[in-house]
Amino acid sequence: MRAAVLLAVSAAAYGQAPSDAICARAERVALPLAAEDRPDAMTRASLARCDSTSLYYGFNGKPDYVKARQCAFLEWDKGGYAPLNGPGILMMIYANGLGVPRNLDMAQRFACKVSGAAPAEIEGRLAHLDSLRTAAGKIDICDDITSGLMSGYCAQVQARFRQRDREARFTALTARWPVAHRTAFGDLRLVFGQYAESHAFEEQDLSGTARRMIVISMREKLEDEFAAAVAGFEAGKLPRFTSAEFAAADARLNEVYLRVMSRKPGTRSTQRIWLRYREEWVRFGALHYPRVTEDSWKTWLTLARVKIFEELSKL
Repeated sequence: MRAAVLLAVSAAAYGQAPSDAICARAERVALPLAAEDRPDAMTRASLARCDSTSLYYGFNGKPDYVKARQCAFLEWDKGGYAPLNGPGILMMIYANGLGVPRNLDMAQRFACKVSGAAPAEIEGRLAHLDSLRTAAGKIDICDDITSGLMSGYCAQVQARFRQRDREARFTALTARWPVAHRTAFGDLRLVFGQYAESHAFEEQDLSGTARRMIVISMREKLEDEFAAAVAGFEAGKLPRFTSAEFAAADARLNEVYLRVMSRKPGTRSTQRIWLRYREEWVRFGALHYPRVTEDSWKTWLTLARVKIFEELSKL
């Protein structure tokens, strides 16, 4: 820690960022070459299409820090890595001592190589790593973010955890459904996913650096609403609307749609997908909830779309 501070003071005197001196020192830290650290030829073949982020966080099961480390070294060797693989994963593994002895000097070397990191992020991350020399705790690459770019990557991590939880709930919810009902629900979810993706990409302002985070948050909002709606329907809270109510909702939809279309041309393609999604709900509803009328499904979905258009018209 004392050496790092002296280097930072010296660097500042010559007009350098404090991280420059720390990273120059960290560059001299030898990379691990032992077989237990880096994957052998057979392991490299088995990890040819690996995802170190998924292995580290355990999106599809329990975290596997050994494979995450080996996969991250493969990504490191290939170059062209994203912020959340390669050196970013290796930084966390060596800093947190996960499957290897804690090595904060090596963690700092990897921290200096994280792709796309803003200067303030590098400074914060290196300071965080230095603090672990004298205090307990762990570090996550998302702890010290300052940029819109990294906000998007970190939002994706949380989105994958939520998606895993949603899938588990859907599996439990549909376990006793007839096969035909589960198949129809799968078809519905497929079209819904296309609609959510189009809404996130085509109907938002994505001009800034936080566009990735905006896309993820918009998609997640619809995903959460979809899951909550299905849970409510299964609990008996089903929509009840008349044909007159549908006509009124549809008229309002056309009104706000034209208003939004003039400002967001991408809405046209999203609306076409949404109409397919609405029809898919009607088909699934007729099969799984036969007592609910077509007008009820269409009104419920149309009112939800009207609400989105009204929000978009305020932007």
